[in-house]
Amino acid sequence: MDEDTTWEYASSSNILGDDHTTRTITEERDDGFTMAQRTSTGDVVLNLTYACTDGGLILLDPMQLFFAGSATGASGQAIITTQGQSGITLPADLRAGLTWQQDVEGTVSGPDVTLHMTDTFDNVARGLEAVTVPLGTFDAMRVDTEIQGALEGEASGTCQTSTWYVKDIGVVKEITISGIGASAIEAAIELQSYDSP
Repeated sequence: MDEDTTWEYASSSNILGDDHTTRTITEERDDGFTMAQRTSTGDVVLNLTYACTDGGLILLDPMQLFFAGSATGASGQAIITTQGQSGITLPADLRAGLTWQQDVEGTVSGPDVTLHMTDTFDNVARGLEAVTVPLGTFDAMRVDTEIQGALEGEASGTCQTSTWYVKDIGVVKEITISGIGASAIEAAIELQSYDSP
């Protein structure tokens, strides 16, 4: 990916309401790139590091997508750290019917305790679908992802994500439904503009 490539998304959530999300390649390397993701308010800023391999893209810290590296509760702030991962985030040869997995291990460290956390990402490419977003209508590959989380070996929540990819552009639409505890979080993004230098 070229440095300064930028995607602008209309985003919505049943928790945060309507917003605007920007993703920008801030650093390009021979073996990967770093992408900054931020909302229009600037309240959520993620720096996502990807490795490019012969097998495909690997997001090196997938937990950031859901927890932004930290969480705050009644007992104070907890820091979420990825300790290791295996598998592929997005295969280089993306085609209908393909299945793949990424496993992530990490820790949740609070004022008085550190807990072991795991996430398993099970992916399946469903096939091409016509998708209409603010930027236009595209034939996009739909990928469904089920994420199973566990804390100290006990199930901690699930997340279902559907993502639509277009060759040479990337993500044009994404819908996420997360169940953590008794809460359900629903969020979506749709591509408004795309600029690659």
